[in-house]
Amino acid sequence: AAYIFLSAVTSPSQDPPTPYLLQPPALGGGNYGWSVGTASGSRLFFVGETHGKVNGVDAGQVYIYKVN
Repeated sequence: AAYIFLSAVTSPSQDPPTPYLLQPPALGGGNYGWSVGTASGSRLFFVGETHGKVNGVDAGQVYIYKVN
């Protein structure tokens, strides 16, 4: 897992960054691959997972992959 910190666009120097937890797909949990999409004109594709737990909350996640 890794954290990413994002600042507010309107006042990045005043507001503390918001941490977001990034996690890889869990084996045996959720429905990894429930949905798949691409970004037209880019080398990105998205894989959805329903019912993935994030910080104890049962919520879906989207994984973003870049093809080199």
